[in-house]
Amino acid sequence: MKKRSFFVVFLISALWLGLVGPLAAQLAPLGPEAQLPANGGAERPDVAVQPSGGYAVAWDDLTSRVFSHYVAPGDEAPGAETVFVGDGGQPQMDSVTATPKGFEVLWHVTDADGLPAAFYRRHLDSQGRPAAGRPVLMARGGVDWVWALGGTRYLSGWFMDRRQSIGARFLSPNGQPAGPVMRLNSRPIDDPEAVAVPLADGGFVAVWFGTRLDKAAAVAGKEEEESGTDVLRARRFNAAGQPLGPDFDVNTTPAGPGETAPFLNPQFQVAAAPDGGFAVSWALDQTIYVRYFDAAGRPLTPEVKAVSDPSVFAPVSIAFDDRGNLLLLWLQYLENTDLQIQRLDPSGAPLGPSQEVRSAASAGFEAPQEGSVAWAGDSWLVTWVAANPDDGSRAVFVRRFARE
Repeated sequence: MKKRSFFVVFLISALWLGLVGPLAAQLAPLGPEAQLPANGGAERPDVAVQPSGGYAVAWDDLTSRVFSHYVAPGDEAPGAETVFVGDGGQPQMDSVTATPKGFEVLWHVTDADGLPAAFYRRHLDSQGRPAAGRPVLMARGGVDWVWALGGTRYLSGWFMDRRQSIGARFLSPNGQPAGPVMRLNSRPIDDPEAVAVPLADGGFVAVWFGTRLDKAAAVAGKEEEESGTDVLRARRFNAAGQPLGPDFDVNTTPAGPGETAPFLNPQFQVAAAPDGGFAVSWALDQTIYVRYFDAAGRPLTPEVKAVSDPSVFAPVSIAFDDRGNLLLLWLQYLENTDLQIQRLDPSGAPLGPSQEVRSAASAGFEAPQEGSVAWAGDSWLVTWVAANPDDGSRAVFVRRFARE
């Protein structure tokens, strides 16, 4: 006891005198957040950064339109003017990605039942200006997802209910099928939500949340019933779309069967690592987990508890820097919603505590729920949407944080 007390006194004294650094440092903001010019119904913002440092933020709007805002290298937001990207139906932003020639914006429109009816793409040049003409139709009804795989490569995906399978097919930049239909999962899955993310070797990883159906024993005089357990699985593919093995479980702590705890949140996030691997983040009850995988899809770490708090709802976005550190943007949902960031080292260990993304600069707006993070070469960019409690209008914000 005396030795422990001596150590505590020494440590406090050392911190006071500046002999050792703080035990856990938060990311230093490089200024307050800036509000981007937007209509009052902004939703689902996403951010992508060019190697030069210029970046674009794209979002959809309750007025049934999609917008983008470009900020040049070295400029501070709000930068250039917000531009119109596309419209029609009820658009929902899917992604904005940086390419050698600019940016690609993907979104889809939904039908009266909220199901995807059509997917569109619009090219933005290196200064964020939309290409001439109409957006490119990438896919119609029957397709559940379209993912950008980098450059001019795209992948469409859809759920095949009778086969409990996720079908997929490469698309050309003009939305034409390019290659045979492939099956993303090797084990049956029901009602999936899927994501495909490009990796450094030209291949990709597909990750999905879904239900593993378990047939219950038949009861005399009654039909056989089905129950299920929610799962999170992944599978690696090479550049030609060939699987590099069967699908595998991402999480090791399972969800409860049926509607029992612990509950696996269907909202998960995936990010490509600079060494060719990837990371997946998910929420089980009030804990957000992260797990790292190498380029072959082999786990590099066990599942790591990144954030454990009664207010945890789900991870919102994740991104790597050039050193393999990961930034997690997560949603806290207790009495009021808020967004927090948490930095993790290449082994998944937290680098300091979680912190809020906003400051007094956006004090007139509350309840941020949607956002995105990206590595900008020398700093982090965080963008989000928040609501004005007086009239319900929404605004888009962006803020830059130092590397560490």
